[in-house]
Amino acid sequence: MGAAWLFGVQVLTGIVQLGYAAFTSRHADQVAFGQYAIALSATALVSMVANSGLGGSASRMSSTEESEVRALISLSLLIGACMALLLLAVAEPWARLWGNLEAAPVIRLLALGVAVTPATSVQAGVLRREGQFRQFAQAAIGASVGGMMVGMLVVSRDPSASSLAVMSVVANWILLLGLGIILGRKSRPSASLKGTREHMVFGSKSLLHSLIIYAGAAAPLIAMSRSLSVGALGQWNRATVIGQMPLEMATSSAQKALYPEFRGAQADRGRLKRVWTDVVALGAMVVWPLVGWGTAIVPTGLSLIFGPGWQTAGSMARWILVATGLAFVYGILGAAQESANYFRYVWAGSIATSSVLVVSAFFVLETQTWAAIGVGVVIASITGLLVQLVLSIRNGLLFCKDIVSVVVLSLAAGVTVYLLTDRLIRASELPAMGIFGGLVMLMVLYIALYELFPHNLLSRIIRGYRPR
Repeated sequence: MGAAWLFGVQVLTGIVQLGYAAFTSRHADQVAFGQYAIALSATALVSMVANSGLGGSASRMSSTEESEVRALISLSLLIGACMALLLLAVAEPWARLWGNLEAAPVIRLLALGVAVTPATSVQAGVLRREGQFRQFAQAAIGASVGGMMVGMLVVSRDPSASSLAVMSVVANWILLLGLGIILGRKSRPSASLKGTREHMVFGSKSLLHSLIIYAGAAAPLIAMSRSLSVGALGQWNRATVIGQMPLEMATSSAQKALYPEFRGAQADRGRLKRVWTDVVALGAMVVWPLVGWGTAIVPTGLSLIFGPGWQTAGSMARWILVATGLAFVYGILGAAQESANYFRYVWAGSIATSSVLVVSAFFVLETQTWAAIGVGVVIASITGLLVQLVLSIRNGLLFCKDIVSVVVLSLAAGVTVYLLTDRLIRASELPAMGIFGGLVMLMVLYIALYELFPHNLLSRIIRGYRPR
């Protein structure tokens, strides 16, 4: 039920966000979205440092005694306040790094949301640890809807980059209040930080992985902003809404829901190997064929949703979607490795991924085209996935034969769905008919994939992966 609630809230949030994205894309132009993307890059980095893996650490707590939770809340609020002040100070230098000083006021506005991000992360982690998935889901969807309603009102009156930032700030504060009401006294900060050292140690390890990933992801976008235009960055920002955010939300939900199961499997090496293999295999079987279908329809779908002027974003979204689909699988595997304290495997995959992305940044500067980033993100995802799979198989953490067979067939299924759907769309007078035909083919391939594997794979996961 925990996974179902987390998945459900992500689906609902994604639907609401899609409507919000459609509304704002028809009001604000690509320059405003480019400046907003620059501001988000700053807040993403600072929020990453501010969270320091505290949310994941909270979900690993051996117990959720009030004194320990309140101390962790105090630590998170202290870190959040410091990071918000830091963001206010570096707003102008950061905007200058990206070649657009107009983004500085947007960064300062987003700092208001960064101040409470670590606290909401800890609150969410505690609720997951206690198995209160339904309560967390209700608070999360409420915060998203509330933030978007306020954001749409502001954007309709002033379609600027600063107006685009309002939604995020409002949603963060609503979420803080909502989760605080659910936790009650546990959410109140205490005067003591006793017992938080262990969480900071774990968080620092998780933070290193996040910083490596961030460095690689930011490098080609900085190159795009400086060598092309802030408008091109705005197109990329809109492409990520369709090509990246839905699968990233699914990845986050899966990681959070499966984290307790990964931890529970550590005591038995055989069970750990079976759990890891099952989850990675199921992720590839479900996501990669879906990505094939999505890659074929995304240019048409994006134009229909966002309106005219976003054709470049549709082309970008194809590359982003493929990369994110591959990243879904190694994101799940990375969560398993992190839960078992195999941080060196996580770091190895992150370094490999980021290295490829940094190289792609140089190609952007050399070729003066966004295509270098598109190719780069796909190669980076393939590299990171291969590194993590090889390390896990070599050290006896995955069943090699099962994983290789699933990966090969899932990739073949994804490519098949893409080719057939793309052909149907091109051959149909109405794109919707081709999209529907591809969806039917996707369902047929899901059934075929299920029949090709032992029937106990899915049933074992359904029976075994329940919140404890």
